[in-house]
Amino acid sequence: MRISPYAASLAGALLILYAQGGLVPGYSPDSVQYLACANNLMDGNGFYSFDGLPYTGWAPLQPLIIAFMGVLGMNLVTAPFWINLLSLAGIVFTVHYLLERNLSSRPFIIMGTLSMLMPAMFAFYYMAWSEPLFCLLALWLVIFFHEYLEREKTALLAAAGIMAGLACLQRYIGASLVMAAVFLLLVRPGRAGFFQRIKECLLFGTIASTPVFAWMARNYLTVSYLTGPRKPSGHNLFEVLNTFGATAAYLIYPWDMAKPLKALLIFAAAGFMGFALKKAGGVSMAVNSFKKWTFPWTLGVMTAAYISAIFFTYLNTLLDDSATRYIAVLYFGIIILAFWLFDRASSAKDGKSPEQTKQIIITVCAAWLAAGLVGSVQNAADLHNAGVGNYHEKKWADSGTAQWITQNPPTGKAYSNLARFVYYKTGAECRLLPKEQSKLDRLHADVLEDGSVQVIWFNASNRKPDYNLDLFMNKYRVVANAALNDGKVVTLFPS
Repeated sequence: MRISPYAASLAGALLILYAQGGLVPGYSPDSVQYLACANNLMDGNGFYSFDGLPYTGWAPLQPLIIAFMGVLGMNLVTAPFWINLLSLAGIVFTVHYLLERNLSSRPFIIMGTLSMLMPAMFAFYYMAWSEPLFCLLALWLVIFFHEYLEREKTALLAAAGIMAGLACLQRYIGASLVMAAVFLLLVRPGRAGFFQRIKECLLFGTIASTPVFAWMARNYLTVSYLTGPRKPSGHNLFEVLNTFGATAAYLIYPWDMAKPLKALLIFAAAGFMGFALKKAGGVSMAVNSFKKWTFPWTLGVMTAAYISAIFFTYLNTLLDDSATRYIAVLYFGIIILAFWLFDRASSAKDGKSPEQTKQIIITVCAAWLAAGLVGSVQNAADLHNAGVGNYHEKKWADSGTAQWITQNPPTGKAYSNLARFVYYKTGAECRLLPKEQSKLDRLHADVLEDGSVQVIWFNASNRKPDYNLDLFMNKYRVVANAALNDGKVVTLFPS
């Protein structure tokens, strides 16, 4: 029996429980949408949000699963924890399975499996988000699809289509994986004739796309948008590149540090990968792998298609500045491809000076993994101390809006992954977690006598108050909530 996937799953579960302080994950604005929609589904009201508007901006699978778990008798607030926990175990065992199939070195298999606990891959398990299950579905889509390319059994292509369809119903961005698969069916060298490829595309495309097309048709008939209304992007090309570069680099260094040190580590990582590629055989190895069309090529194309779609989305749609959870699929792809390359570089068959190379790579990877695991423990401790899981009781406002707070009003606490919200009778105070304090250190919202809400935020650099709510909202992507004396909740969004 292989120990590493069991150890990683158990350690991950303990980290999640410790960070949350129990079975309740953190709730962001997206999370509240999933939960509110699940409540409406259980009440027989259909796909509607907490504000009474049609649920269109998010794919439907997450609230459906939460509602189903509620029908089985589970508390809806804790249901996402179990989704995340099962997704974590599924991802760990799936990655271990892939590494065992494609690697020969046991140390690399073990380290690759344990790397699923690195901060970059692990951060989204603390929140009631849709990414954990989406990443699991994406991994199995790639597995079934590559198996089909090797064995050409229709059942495998149908299974890949089912995984792709579920991924699209979990997150709209899953459509990028469908397009990548169709592209490979059409152009991968050494396959069947043109008409056979067209048949494959039709079969796969129909299975993968029909459910999400039906959902988007419902959206269009309801609100005249395929995926709900979206704000235009406030980012230019340079800002998007900077955001992606910083987020992707989070895989290399687990803690915040000075920019020069970050740059040094990035260059060192690039040089290390170049060293491994050279030892593995360089371009000739890559060409031979391409001719045989090994699993890394399928994974690489799928990963490239996904990250290209995310990049395009950032150029066209307003998203928050922290892309970590959005590009999680990229992290998984990079990890698997990197350990495959390390294995090739240190194998007697493919590598040059394999034993010496293996010792160097193992030492570097072990140091990186140790630093990352310490970083994950520290992140869990920060979230535990901030109280990320303190959402327990549903409070409905007369207007139909809702927010999740603790069982001890009027001084209940609620938290997102970025900020700490403390609710009072007449307002809400927000203290950001340490890693965000360089941007902003305090937000205060007061409900005035006339019922309006005054928000004051203090810039961390000059400590001066600023009353421009719209500027604050659009810059920091924060949704602030103010709890009124009578229990109502006012939710402030960017105008």
